[in-house]
Amino acid sequence: MTIRPLVFATSLATVAALTTLPLTLSCIPVAAATTITTSSNAATASASSSSSSPSDITEAAGQGSIDAAYQLAERYRVGRDVEKDEAQAVHWYRQAAEKGHAESQLKLGLCYLIGRGVEADLKEAHVWLDKAAFQDNVNAQIVLGRLYLAGQGVEKNLTVAKAWFEKACRLGGGEGCVAYAKLVSDEQAAQDAAAVAETADKDAVTPDK
Repeated sequence: MTIRPLVFATSLATVAALTTLPLTLSCIPVAAATTITTSSNAATASASSSSSSPSDITEAAGQGSIDAAYQLAERYRVGRDVEKDEAQAVHWYRQAAEKGHAESQLKLGLCYLIGRGVEADLKEAHVWLDKAAFQDNVNAQIVLGRLYLAGQGVEKNLTVAKAWFEKACRLGGGEGCVAYAKLVSDEQAAQDAAAVAETADKDAVTPDK
């Protein structure tokens, strides 16, 4: 199935309902019951640079290092060894995202979606979430699936939601598998109900012999 780009609703108010997205990212509220694990590449990069000084990371980021830009964004996001500054986090996420860093594309998209560190902009969120999702970032695929499923900030489209959840599931995203299975189950239940209703209608109009 071909996945079409997001078509956003005109109202930004609908985005406020995205408080249930279970992502462990500060760009959006966190649901305590569930989390999505960030990519292994991001985790590896975090471990490798945790002992680097802010000045070293800033210098490397300024020289074009993608990993350094991402790590600097993470530090500004949470205020680790630097003063917390969400606008600076967005700036450095963008530096890495523009060079194809999928995790930065995801987080930049989420910041635009909710309006943390930057003014909310659904079209810009679409750009970065799509970029991350088409790089097989499971979290981005699940976010897009949820957006389409709920019609929050986008036109509701269960077919596209199911396609994104299926892709996430095939890449090992457990939440994607659960959401995909539920949509398939709901579709089958709807088909069964329609078949029963059709049979009942036919029986109702069939004259007694």
